[in-house]
Amino acid sequence: MIHELKTWPGPYQAARDGNKTYEIRRADRRYGKDDILILREWTPPSDPTADGEYTGSFGVWIVSHITEGGAWGIPSELVVMGIRTVPLFLVIPGSRLGAIIERLKVEGDDLPEPKAASYENQVCPGCDACDPNPKAPPRRDGMPGGRARFN
Repeated sequence: MIHELKTWPGPYQAARDGNKTYEIRRADRRYGKDDILILREWTPPSDPTADGEYTGSFGVWIVSHITEGGAWGIPSELVVMGIRTVPLFLVIPGSRLGAIIERLKVEGDDLPEPKAASYENQVCPGCDACDPNPKAPPRRDGMPGGRARFN
């Protein structure tokens, strides 16, 4: 299941930077392991009677673990989810998730440019298929070894 959620700037930035690997939410919907969370950075209003606004920044995370409320002293109306980042380049275009991401990109076109993570000189955390390193030993599945580098 895919959940699109508002997230305040501080927690959003911490999750995006990899410093926050969990999400605590009201148990007002059925969250499950392997669900997709689309966290959209949202600035709350300074006036409680006004609407907040989206910044245009968003990211995709997968739920790796669920701890339901009532366990470990967690209030029964909350759920704690372990989350892992899903790199956007791994999302299949035309899939349901891909369509949501495209919609969010279009909606964000009239918003200020979101802060993007820099991939310069970082090693790809995923597979070896995009730019294999010929000097690395071969993988067990016969594919070339190594990791892609973003330059």
